[in-house]
Amino acid sequence: AADYLPKPFNISHLLLKVEKILQARRNKADRKKLSNLVRILNLSQAMNTKLDIKSLTNEFLSQVQKNFAPDGVVLFLEEQTGLQPKVTRGPLLRTSPRLNAWVKRLGERIFRQQLPELIMCKDKHAGPAKSEGCPPEAAITSVIATPIAIRMSNIGVVVLLRCNSKPDYNREQLQLLNVFAAHTASAFENA
Repeated sequence: AADYLPKPFNISHLLLKVEKILQARRNKADRKKLSNLVRILNLSQAMNTKLDIKSLTNEFLSQVQKNFAPDGVVLFLEEQTGLQPKVTRGPLLRTSPRLNAWVKRLGERIFRQQLPELIMCKDKHAGPAKSEGCPPEAAITSVIATPIAIRMSNIGVVVLLRCNSKPDYNREQLQLLNVFAAHTASAFENA
């Protein structure tokens, strides 16, 4: 229910109310799109001031923390020995070897497949169709992961974990993380 209609109601009055509600929804959606655009521009501006890989990595993780509020973050980068975790943040990741192993397998799969992924774990018994399923920690309710690629060649993966104390990640946030990763890859290439 978005508004009240007096009885008996007039059809033209109903149409005006519906149009007003639809316009309000369109305005809200436009503001959200603009907000995401501002986030991307802020990331680009911040990344352009960094000249070395270490400061770019730190800035990327700072922007991820600010824009996605994850409870855990793992940044994997490709090395000669394969995909390696370069940065791991979050208390669950520091205390759970099983969770770290699960995140490593997920990162390797995302790296191979070159596709971002959203994993929802509200109902752990149902579980997603993916081979990794849900993480072993019961507190984790959603995960987003995306490759970091330069000219169709992956250089890394970023994985974000969210616990039940915050709203779950959604497809829009996965898309935004994917754009953040693309901007970061471009900055890495130019460093």
